[in-house]
Amino acid sequence: GLAWKAEQLWIGCRAPNLDGAAAIFSISAEAIFTQPVESWPKAKFHKVPLGRGIGVRDLAPLTDGFLILAGQSGSEASSEFPIPLNYDGDKAFTLFHWNPETPNGLQRIGNLPVLKGKAESMMVLDESDTTISIMVLYDGAYNGAPRAFTLTKPRM
Repeated sequence: GLAWKAEQLWIGCRAPNLDGAAAIFSISAEAIFTQPVESWPKAKFHKVPLGRGIGVRDLAPLTDGFLILAGQSGSEASSEFPIPLNYDGDKAFTLFHWNPETPNGLQRIGNLPVLKGKAESMMVLDESDTTISIMVLYDGAYNGAPRAFTLTKPRM
């Protein structure tokens, strides 16, 4: 997942899962696009406790933090990797509200409905004080099977 907020690029990693936490990095967007790599500032590392085996599929900026689309951190078998070591099946795709500036700033919103395909990306269509409207795209579904959802925004 990749998001831009407050002059920072935020990079959410699907894997590895670190003892129940997903990795999200933030770094100055200006530095990345204007300076040679050896001059980049050190990225800030955030451990986000999404749960064992769960990683970030996508990130979207909100006025008071981020919306995280989370799912299985492992990958299914492929011709290149016929025996997946850390894949437990794509059972659920969960949305979280995360504010990195707040202690205990992670709140689970809930699981997306089970549809054909894997929830892979999202974008915020609208945000109010009480709701968040999003569009979710599904990998493996015809034309991405775009679906719109309106969520109740958690109180932080």
